[in-house]
Amino acid sequence: AVSADAAANMKSSDPKVSIQSVSTIHHTTEVFQKELFGPVVAMVPFYDQDHAISLANDTDFSLGCSIWTKALVQANQVADKVNAGIIWINDHHKNHPSSPWGGLTKMSGIGRENGMDALQEYTQSK
Repeated sequence: AVSADAAANMKSSDPKVSIQSVSTIHHTTEVFQKELFGPVVAMVPFYDQDHAISLANDTDFSLGCSIWTKALVQANQVADKVNAGIIWINDHHKNHPSSPWGGLTKMSGIGRENGMDALQEYTQSK
């Protein structure tokens, strides 16, 4: 996590990239509750692992999730409890073309992409 002061002082060497900080964010604010296609990172403090999982699951959207940590065993335990179509650990948006993914039963995603699941979605037998 990054403090609000540190985030406010971040600079980008790329003139097309704007780094902005919202110092007061709660998990009920729009930036946390809407499906934003970034690059956007919402950082919200949590008290413990159960609280972090609760925050991650408290949204109508669930297309993808990234968990960033040095504790890989704990990351896999958390990933088992987060309701998202795909979960990356220490990475984002890398998936093999044969690996199906999509939103779960929430508002994110329509059907499945990649793999046999996508083939079934995109075809109709005669």
